[in-house]
Amino acid sequence: MIYLKAAARGNLIAVRQLQVMSDEDDDPINLNRVEQQRLKDLKTELEQSAEMAEINGEIVQQVADAYSNVLDNSLNNTMRILTIWSLALAVPPIISGFYGMNTKLPLFGGSWDWPLSILMSLIPVGLMVWYLRRNHDL
Repeated sequence: MIYLKAAARGNLIAVRQLQVMSDEDDDPINLNRVEQQRLKDLKTELEQSAEMAEINGEIVQQVADAYSNVLDNSLNNTMRILTIWSLALAVPPIISGFYGMNTKLPLFGGSWDWPLSILMSLIPVGLMVWYLRRNHDL
């Protein structure tokens, strides 16, 4: 569309210059009445083609903008869901990181330490997923 608009404008400029040169008295281009009428018709057609090229360019730009907005909205929704899941998946490594150390920590101290630390990791994740589903955020 850019080349079409530039070509239409260039042709229109050339026809206008030709028409001005044919109207001058200094170095006139001798055109008979039929040639002058055809030049006038050509100028009209070129003005219309330049206008149509501008309109088509605007339509193409508006369609591209609309499609870009749809893609941006889709990307925003995807990023929102990925952010929620990254928060949900960040909880277990934090808890298992504390209880995976070889030091004595509160609440545990027996053979059930590992299953209880997994349960402590899954409970906050489960509560967060339940809350998000209930509020239609997930």
